Amino acid sequence: VMNSPLGKHRNRIQFERSQLLATQGDIDLSQYIRPDEIALHHGINFDIPLDKAVFNIIRPLLLRPLPVPWQVLQRDHGRVDYYHAGVKEERRLHPLHTFFGEVITFLKAHVHTNVPMMEPMTAQVFREASPMFVRQRLGVWEGPLEDTTQVGGVRFKRLVPGEDKDCAEGEERVDDPRLEAT
Repeated sequence: VMNSPLGKHRNRIQFERSQLLATQGDIDLSQYIRPDEIALHHGINFDIPLDKAVFNIIRPLLLRPLPVPWQVLQRDHGRVDYYHAGVKEERRLHPLHTFFGEVITFLKAHVHTNVPMMEPMTAQVFREASPMFVRQRLGVWEGPLEDTTQVGGVRFKRLVPGEDKDCAEGEERVDDPRLEAT
């Protein structure tokens, strides 16, 4: 994950040399997002028939529109990054990178069983949606609190850190850290 506020000189130049593409509904993401590259990054081995089957199941998910307000940011040298306009953040990895990994892991684990996929999937969804699991994974934040340094400003303060590698960092933030979850 690459965090870089665009207000810094180096990053501003880098951003100006890039092309921020139109909203995701206006472009064909298959030109910019490479599903096989994402799959390889998550350990898919295309020589193994089981992995090929998992890839064929997840491929349409990898090409779905990015979550709002994420946008594709194409660099002059060709690399595709992702830009979040709300918090002015750039990332090299897809905003749903962690989610894709979890889906791939889930599919690999359950493709060998005779149990219909719906049962373990329902159990997983209920587990992940439980308030206890969300607090454990994303941490606990207090806010919005009044930010006296800005007129109408708010801030959020971390009370308990989360275990998820993609959860919001820092002890205080000016944006809602719950929106960072991927």
